[in-house]
Amino acid sequence: MPWSPSTVAAGRLTDISPADLGTGAGIAPERDAVHAALVGLVDDPDSLVRAAAYGALGTTGYPAPLAARAVTALADPAWQVRAGAATALSVAHADTAVPVLAKALADPNADVRKAAVLALTHHRASEAARAALATATTDSDADVRAYATRAL
Repeated sequence: MPWSPSTVAAGRLTDISPADLGTGAGIAPERDAVHAALVGLVDDPDSLVRAAAYGALGTTGYPAPLAARAVTALADPAWQVRAGAATALSVAHADTAVPVLAKALADPNADVRKAAVLALTHHRASEAARAALATATTDSDADVRAYATRAL
């Protein structure tokens, strides 16, 4: 599905597959445009827009400097933003993502913990990620426990 500014504005970025963004040695102009839109949306005053933007970054991938912003967003007051940031970190480098995702497993909101577990599954090659997933198997939420158990 080709993206368009209306797709971006409607928050349907998760409908965009990496193949739609182009491949090759360089970043396709379409991917640059999507990333430019997302960079603006992660600073939106509406927490649900920020959450959707971070979630989309977890689907489309993103330039490395945005990983630091996703790490910072894990402390956002809105649980939706924290969950979106955890999703975004699923495609970040493990050295950056795993320590903060492990800490996110202590978030008071179960949806954030679930997003952190799902993101950690993308980093299973890391011993620290596997240890964090093992810890999550004793979470108070059944979904968090189930996702963690399945990941191991």
